[in-house]
Amino acid sequence: MRLFQILHKEPRIKQAAIFDIASGSVGASLVEFDSKNDHPTILWNARSTMSFQEVPHFKQLTKSMLSTLLDVVLKLQTEGFQVLAELSRKTVIDDMMFVFASPWHTMQTKVVTLEKEKPFSISKSFLDALVSKEEKQFTDIAAKSIGDNTETKPRLIEKEIIQIVLNGYITQNPYNKMVHKAKIDLILSAVPQNVHEKISEIATQMLNGESGVFHSFTLVSFSAVRDIFHNRDDFLLLDISAEITDVTLVHNGAILETASFPQGKHFLVREIASEFNTISEEAASLVRAYFSGHIGAEHYKKITLALTKAAESWVHALDETLIQLSENVSIPGTVYMTVDDDFSIWFKETIKKKDFSHLIFSESSFDVILLDDALLANYVERGRGVSFIDPFLTLEALFFRKIVF
Repeated sequence: MRLFQILHKEPRIKQAAIFDIASGSVGASLVEFDSKNDHPTILWNARSTMSFQEVPHFKQLTKSMLSTLLDVVLKLQTEGFQVLAELSRKTVIDDMMFVFASPWHTMQTKVVTLEKEKPFSISKSFLDALVSKEEKQFTDIAAKSIGDNTETKPRLIEKEIIQIVLNGYITQNPYNKMVHKAKIDLILSAVPQNVHEKISEIATQMLNGESGVFHSFTLVSFSAVRDIFHNRDDFLLLDISAEITDVTLVHNGAILETASFPQGKHFLVREIASEFNTISEEAASLVRAYFSGHIGAEHYKKITLALTKAAESWVHALDETLIQLSENVSIPGTVYMTVDDDFSIWFKETIKKKDFSHLIFSESSFDVILLDDALLANYVERGRGVSFIDPFLTLEALFFRKIVF
């Protein structure tokens, strides 16, 4: 049975496998795309948690990620294909996409501005040469930062022009137009060579085909959010994963800067584990029980104090990161946030309680919009038996529809 199929003609309906590779889990979904329907249909999804790292190291984290990815692929081949059969769908996947969150990808944003007294035109060859030049500089800098380590040598996965502005106006077709000024917003991202190779190998061996396409969650979430909230040109994206919080500053409809700090939801678990002098699994159980309101009185006060301390540390790190991003532009007041559902309200309330008036001038606190099941369910359809919408995989499905059709 061949799972990955290369089609020579563009069909009206396609089925794709999408993999979300985060810092603490790996998710997968089978999605149906119809060229006549703006809403992808989620046919099946699953998510497996990586083994908890008491002290996260990249090498061990990579091993855990690859092992978890393999587990999810096996689930897709068994559980996912069974769902396809029950739905009378073909058991062949037309396309595949792997999306990497931090720490798996590195990214650089670049704004190229050209201004001349005499009118000039933009050609495809000019843009190709520009992208190639920036690509070389990006890979050279990334390679120098890791030395001679061939395993972590950067493998480019994205080199995207996300916006072109001619004479102050955004354009979708920049060619053969005489202008005095052009602004080109470009992003480049890469993953470690060994990660790219091993995931491509898993896809080829387990899915019996090509390796699919690779993207960063930063670009994917930006693109999906910009399409959903198309009336907003300035906002922040906040992606809180297990180990890392990523912050993306969007200005005038383009990614201006990105930054991150090494505190995610596992930071809370470690704080509780330290307070109760217990193992991480027990601490994680205590945190979830606390958030769900099913914690005993004897633990409630102790967990509250520990989480208050953790909130101060996390929000301070966020504040410092935003101060760095605000050196050249003001910080917008709207935040779109992705985080696992069981931790989402805590992080949202932690942000809302902080006074950010030194960064956002119109208000003292952010307007935080959770990209959760309730919101994203309006933009996708669920197949029979799909009980929940995974927000990360859903954003990726919305992005993938755009690049498929």
